[in-house]
Amino acid sequence: MEEIPLHPKDRAKPAINRHYPATIDEGTSLPLRASVHNPACQSVCFVWSVSKGRLENADTLTPTFHAPLSDRRDGETATITLTLYDASGGRSFDQIRVKIRNTDSDSI
Repeated sequence: MEEIPLHPKDRAKPAINRHYPATIDEGTSLPLRASVHNPACQSVCFVWSVSKGRLENADTLTPTFHAPLSDRRDGETATITLTLYDASGGRSFDQIRVKIRNTDSDSI
């Protein structure tokens, strides 16, 4: 029996909760929360990634982002991405950006 490919609207899609502060202090943590819209009820796996800092419990939909220390006077921005892979070979992602404030007034 031939498998019918999923319509794009039926593919699983991740969503990172947008209720977080736009700016956090360097060296602090930010709890994240994501959900997966999966209308076809197919098997999925997901991968979190960050451009700066690190994630704790990255194998869950509720990891914690740990902001790095910043040596930039104006701080920097971290991009946090949640990528979802479905059983049909589809891939989708959601992404947020968090500004990391440098709290050291002596920074160059």
